Amino acid sequence: MASEATPTAYIMPLSQIECGYHAYEDAITAIQDHQRLEGFVCTISSKQRNPRTTSVVGLTLQCNQSGRYRQWSNKKGIYNTSSHKSNCPFRARIRYNRYDNLFHLKVLHSSHNHDRIASLISSSALRRQSQQRFGQERLLSLVEIKAQGKQLTARQIAEQITREHPGLLINALDVFIFKRKLRLGRNQAGTSTQASGQVEAPRTRASSVASAAASAAASAAASSSSRSSAGEPRKQEKAHEEGLRRLQELQNAVAKLAGSVEALQASHQATQAALMQHYYIQPPPQVAPSTATWPAASGHMAQYNGPFQVTAPAPQVSRTPGPGPSPSSSQMSSQAGSSQPLKWTYYRPQ
Repeated sequence: MASEATPTAYIMPLSQIECGYHAYEDAITAIQDHQRLEGFVCTISSKQRNPRTTSVVGLTLQCNQSGRYRQWSNKKGIYNTSSHKSNCPFRARIRYNRYDNLFHLKVLHSSHNHDRIASLISSSALRRQSQQRFGQERLLSLVEIKAQGKQLTARQIAEQITREHPGLLINALDVFIFKRKLRLGRNQAGTSTQASGQVEAPRTRASSVASAAASAAASAAASSSSRSSAGEPRKQEKAHEEGLRRLQELQNAVAKLAGSVEALQASHQATQAALMQHYYIQPPPQVAPSTATWPAASGHMAQYNGPFQVTAPAPQVSRTPGPGPSPSSSQMSSQAGSSQPLKWTYYRPQ
């Protein structure tokens, strides 16, 4: 296997396929068929879509052996397999041109740095591409017809299909996988019919795989529905138990909250009683209102029309000593200084 990319000589020149196509699938088929005839495998690397319409506007294709494996620090060995990636530089591009409404194919790098495939049927990628073009349902139906009677082996069935369809790549392993799919689908269909009590009609040689797939899906749905119906009472019982458990937890939480509220109320009342007992002050004594009458206009007061003042003694406030600390001398002096006589000013009416 070559380690460097050398110019690859093609039997059919690439210029014959580098043109415009009405659909990008046609361009993919053209480049893949060209590489398959030359002994290489071309796969899709990435797709570009229009963000507004989500339609495909471009593709990038590369060789099956492009890229390289990740190097692990604790593993210095090199993969020695037929599928080893050699970082092949082959690249092709498909772009949509809105002016001519065509998908144009362009080979960016036409060289490969590895040998050609000796046998096309040995490549799983080529077999998968050919089987997808042939049709998976059609191929399954063909394998089912040839596998009836159990007279042919998987290798013989693959050889017969290859002779009848030269463009199709299939080997014994693919036939074995298809037969296993058919067998699993038939067993599921038989189980569903036995559970329902119905008798399955005899299968014809031309029965399609679509019916087998439909019966398998129906059997899976029936089995799932039967399991769900059987487990429905148990689920309801579990849900009821879970609901009762959560209700009990909520009731316990509410009871704890009620106890806490009662304790807070009792503590608040006790605090209020202690404060009233510690800082209790007697209400001020009732002072009789002072009354004044305007003196009679006699003597020297006959000519006096100005205001006169009446002074009443200030009320005395007494404090009942409680169990708390006695007030300081400064507090007592401030209280004494604040007791000032009350004054009223009267004006003679005009």
